Amino acid sequence: MTAFWVAAAVLAAIAIACVIRPLLARDRSAPAGSGESPSSVLAAALLAVVPSVAMLLYLHFGNPIALWRGEDFVRVHEEPSAAQVEGMVNQLAQRLKTEGGDASAWAMLGRSYAALDRHADAAAAYAKAVELSPASAAWRADYADVLATLAGGMVNGDAYEQVERALALDPHEPKALALAAGAALERGNLPEAITQWERLLRALPPGSPVAARTEANLAQARASLQHQRPAMRVSAGSGR
Repeated sequence: MTAFWVAAAVLAAIAIACVIRPLLARDRSAPAGSGESPSSVLAAALLAVVPSVAMLLYLHFGNPIALWRGEDFVRVHEEPSAAQVEGMVNQLAQRLKTEGGDASAWAMLGRSYAALDRHADAAAAYAKAVELSPASAAWRADYADVLATLAGGMVNGDAYEQVERALALDPHEPKALALAAGAALERGNLPEAITQWERLLRALPPGSPVAARTEANLAQARASLQHQRPAMRVSAGSGR
């Protein structure tokens, strides 16, 4: 790639020299004291414009991707290793600890830790994001999700408190609605779980994978509720 640009620069310089030399020679043969000649102006304009025009034409009509060597293309598109990702996350964490950062940076660190299954670290990062931006329903939902993971998947205690606060800020926050449905299901409250899943379904893009899973959860919960209702009626009648 470097060789191409060197060659292009040399060729452009040669081309410009071929055009400018006759113009400058004409200026030297002109009478003295006649001021700046049109030839000098034209030469300066060509010197400034020709390389830029050549580059623009190449980028428009040529094939810039061909300038990349094969190994460059592979290097740009190769996936980073787990160790490289871990190193980048640790660098971000160290920078935030020493220099500070806004809520979005801490939330990014929380997402990164969660992706690496470092859930305790993720919870600490999300706690900082929520502290800096207490009105963010989405980050409270992410925080609740990590806290639930640390609690063995149970949406209770601090996790449920964050879900409630997220929904108070935004009743349509998708992750908070999904967690609220899960919490209701853990308590055996199928009607509440169905209500939360219905709200979630209305907040999701139709046809999305998450919408499809939510519809499946709804169908299963409704079927379970239908099986429970006859048993509840028989139990109530036998107690009289």
